[in-house]
Amino acid sequence: GMCLGDGSLTRRKSGKHKGQLRFQMRGHITDDRDHYDHFVKPLIDEIISPIPITTYVGNTPYYGVSTEQIGICHYLKKLGVPVGVKQNIQIPSWILTNKFYSMAFIRGFVDTEGSIYAAKDSKGQHTRIRISIVNTSALVIKQISNILKELGVNNIIVKPYKGKSTINKIQIADSNVEIYFILIGSNNPKHTTKYQIWKATGVNT
Repeated sequence: GMCLGDGSLTRRKSGKHKGQLRFQMRGHITDDRDHYDHFVKPLIDEIISPIPITTYVGNTPYYGVSTEQIGICHYLKKLGVPVGVKQNIQIPSWILTNKFYSMAFIRGFVDTEGSIYAAKDSKGQHTRIRISIVNTSALVIKQISNILKELGVNNIIVKPYKGKSTINKIQIADSNVEIYFILIGSNNPKHTTKYQIWKATGVNT
């Protein structure tokens, strides 16, 4: 789920190693640092192979991991991480046919592609908790929506999102956000902190 969210597999377009695969996962340079340091990198190191942290400060700063180790790249490709632009991604069948894997996939995908916030209520207070999941692939959004519904997490698909016809969005609202955290949860401190603040105070911005 994280690999299809923040991650990508690409091939070198020129030079001595033209055609060589490269894997990278990258998030916000500050907001996602804890997630990468304390969960993403240790998990990859444990189940696949040690992978270096990457910090890029440029027009679009990011923080994450990257590698060109052939074994890692081909392993992820075999699991279903697509090579190149992720326009029409979908959940691999080996995940869809297993409830445990499906829940883990959604957790990883939302931890990287999702956002948690509180919408305004009738009094203008930010009390209505929301989870938003946005992606260009209509198929992966539909698949995630269906899995969530099967788990009892009601949600709606919003399209077009903010007038952008190529963007698809799932929205989970109010009590269904609580069901989501009970059943699926999150490993991203950015998300868990917002949820915990809302649970404690009823308000979140």
